[in-house]
Amino acid sequence: MKSLAVRRSIEKGTITVGGILNSENTGRLLDKGPSPKAEDAEAWRELWGPKSELRRFKDGTMLECCVWNGADDESVEGQIIRHVLEHHEVSYEELYVTPLGHIAGLRPADRSLWRNFELLRDALQGMEDIPLAIKDVRPSDPAFSYTSIDQEGSSISGLLEVVIELESNAAWPTKPQAIIDTKLALLLKIQEGLLVVQLATAATTTTPSKQRMSWEYFSPLRTLWYQPTHRNWIHSMTALYPCLAPAIRAAKRWLDKRLLLKGVGLDNFAELSMMHVVVSQNPQSPHTAVLLWLKLIENWHSSERPIYLLQSLTPGEENEEDSEESERLLEKLQACYEAVPISTRPKMWISSRLDPHCLLVRTPSNALCQRMASLASASLKHALSARWHRILKPLPSENLSSLDVVITLVRNKVDASLLQQQCTRHFGSAGVFLCGARGSIIGIKWRPGASVASRKQLAGGMQHLAVSEDLVVPNYAWVLENVVKGMCGGVVKNVKMQGVGSNLL
Repeated sequence: MKSLAVRRSIEKGTITVGGILNSENTGRLLDKGPSPKAEDAEAWRELWGPKSELRRFKDGTMLECCVWNGADDESVEGQIIRHVLEHHEVSYEELYVTPLGHIAGLRPADRSLWRNFELLRDALQGMEDIPLAIKDVRPSDPAFSYTSIDQEGSSISGLLEVVIELESNAAWPTKPQAIIDTKLALLLKIQEGLLVVQLATAATTTTPSKQRMSWEYFSPLRTLWYQPTHRNWIHSMTALYPCLAPAIRAAKRWLDKRLLLKGVGLDNFAELSMMHVVVSQNPQSPHTAVLLWLKLIENWHSSERPIYLLQSLTPGEENEEDSEESERLLEKLQACYEAVPISTRPKMWISSRLDPHCLLVRTPSNALCQRMASLASASLKHALSARWHRILKPLPSENLSSLDVVITLVRNKVDASLLQQQCTRHFGSAGVFLCGARGSIIGIKWRPGASVASRKQLAGGMQHLAVSEDLVVPNYAWVLENVVKGMCGGVVKNVKMQGVGSNLL
């Protein structure tokens, strides 16, 4: 312990003890004590009780030791404190120990994830009956860095994304449809070779739009190169900073509860922004990291200060030349930021050596930045006004008050993200459609500009209401009816209209 503080509550008759752990000694699985014949050996055995055991080491010495379980769901520090309290029969109500550690809080599936992935990669690279050799298999799903919240509830598919790199060959076709057919044929051959049904899915991309610097334009680069590289980077950083992975999961839950994750695509944004908070301010617990992250979100939009991530892709291997390299990288990132016109520059700019132009990471739109700032402010006020022990628990759950329509779906009956994409494709001009990772809620935020009367010939194919002889406005009731009864037919549990949404209808 670096320091210890005690607070007594006379009204409740309780005592709260808080301490700051010494990070140099955290996570140690073996604590060595005195020799069994030493004067302080009896005091050691009295303190640790049955946990103390004699161990002989290679140099011949024999010491009293305590061995802790590194595979336990609870951190080593939590095991130590809990054992001391229970051994000495000290009654306590609650125990919070942070940092939770890289492994703490993981599900059994998380613990075996990388082992199973390595088995899959070895099997794929060892296949001999496919026309092209598999050069590498790289993970790209957030689950591989322990930052995914998709699998926390029940899931429809449970599949994780990986990228398969094949050897280069001059015989590859050049036409897009031929490339797609070749990829599908290879996947079928791989499935046949592994004798596993539904082994993998492949996301095929069409010819990118000719519009320069658009989100869709970089889809192949993002899928095949950026995502696997980003995933390895986040994974290595979570090993270096114990509170990073649980803090990222908490931030993603916060976004998901407000329908700002899957429908908007802010997974990577949440990971990188939380990495910035943890690296720059070095919080010792995920709870503190989340509060600092909310403070960043609250002020980021108004300050419009860019964030540059200068961390190495291989943390822990830095040398003396890295400081000069970081300065050069910072200059390059600043130049990329200043080269973008203010009118098109993202309000929440975050760039790194992987994405210097802030083009491969989806950032919130200007309107979404304002909403996120207000939601973060509300969460901070709630947390800071609550009693101290409630700050350590999850922040307020759902806050959907800013949405105009909230559609609750029957759980596990339909893929909500697919419905959200269909609604956006058909009715995106009238509103913004959002969904959560748990797949039970779809939210609608009507676009203010869409309710402005426009001429019939410019109104598009959606049904409209006439306000004059040649001016019309969108028929929001018709849109909602098509969404509820058409696309979501048979799976809608409840529809709630609030705020502007109820007035428009």
